[in-house]
Amino acid sequence: MKDKKISRIIVWGRRNSVNVQKVMWAIGEMDLKYIRHDVSGSFGVNDNYLNLNPSGTVPTIEDGELALWESNTCIRYLARQYGSGTIYPDNPMEAALADQWMEYQTSSLTPVFFQVFYNKIRLPAEQAKPDQITEGVRGCSKFFNKLNQHLAKQDFLAGDTFSMGDISIGSFMYRYYEMDIERPSIKYVKAWYRRLTERSAYRKHVMIPFGTNNEEWLEMEKRNAGIQ
Repeated sequence: MKDKKISRIIVWGRRNSVNVQKVMWAIGEMDLKYIRHDVSGSFGVNDNYLNLNPSGTVPTIEDGELALWESNTCIRYLARQYGSGTIYPDNPMEAALADQWMEYQTSSLTPVFFQVFYNKIRLPAEQAKPDQITEGVRGCSKFFNKLNQHLAKQDFLAGDTFSMGDISIGSFMYRYYEMDIERPSIKYVKAWYRRLTERSAYRKHVMIPFGTNNEEWLEMEKRNAGIQ
């Protein structure tokens, strides 16, 4: 394992991207040295960035000679490399469960969540589609009702200890609770979210105000430029 005291992770991606936030949260949990550069959104992408990540998405991380993209892949790498016994469970079954919830986020939460978020926040009001918001809210409710049943039995997604699985889904929770939408009664999810908000890395890297509409979103994106 590398000595995290002499390693510095380079993160490419704007601070208000949820996928960047989840990687930054993981870095914060492990107290890794890093530097973050603003890319994508109003900051754009250039050929140098596309050489690192031909998809043009964010984030991309660099650790020495390694350049890696896709946010959950970045988290898994960092967790295995630097977070064994912390955000990467020593128990293989708990590690597999954490990985399972990361996959579930990608396949089941992301598609419905972004139907809501893009139409309410990212798009100008005249381009928003109310039917997609309704459909997305309904999908989120189904997802979180299932998650609520799971969290009735334990404090965190892979067991009684915080792990990378909580980072993957938990990165969406601040936005979910801050948006003006209807939410089901999800007692255990709400208690889990409160536990997340007690973590300093979560407060620093995820609980970042994003506004209530497209204009506010863009203004706040600019305000976050350069903040590490």
